[in-house]
Amino acid sequence: MSAGKVIKHISGELGGTKNIVKYAGIGLGAVIVLIILYFVFQKIKLKMQTAANKIVVQKAVDDEIALVLESGGKATITEAQALSLANDLKVALYGVDGNAWTEDEDAIYGVYMSLNETLDVLLLEKRYGVDDKGYDIKQALRKYLSIGELKKINSILSSKGIEHSYPVYVK
Repeated sequence: MSAGKVIKHISGELGGTKNIVKYAGIGLGAVIVLIILYFVFQKIKLKMQTAANKIVVQKAVDDEIALVLESGGKATITEAQALSLANDLKVALYGVDGNAWTEDEDAIYGVYMSLNETLDVLLLEKRYGVDDKGYDIKQALRKYLSIGELKKINSILSSKGIEHSYPVYVK
């Protein structure tokens, strides 16, 4: 059967070429709706994962804070200062609009130079929480900083006698 006969047969079965166009349009519309639904589902899934991660991170930091307080640890910054430093850190990592192409390492180091006690670091981590990209502070630092930059943060902390560090490993 030739191509012309196949098209003529199909168009006859479907009620003419107008209906072929109609059915093709319906099929294309269905594909577009499925693609949109896929992306909406992915966005919802990310928000649910982020919410769950926030709960886990908050609990872990609260537990660490409780341990430090039980052992007599004291903070040299307030909760409000910790929140301000956390916001400064997010801007240094992501830029003001959240879409920076590069990190401001000097600003990041400045945040850590502002901390004087282990409890200060933990308050910073608590107030950082989970950012808009779904990362807690440790995940964000590991994702966006080099090994050398993480080592520098750890060096800043240890030079102040702070026994808190961020894991450094090959990405």
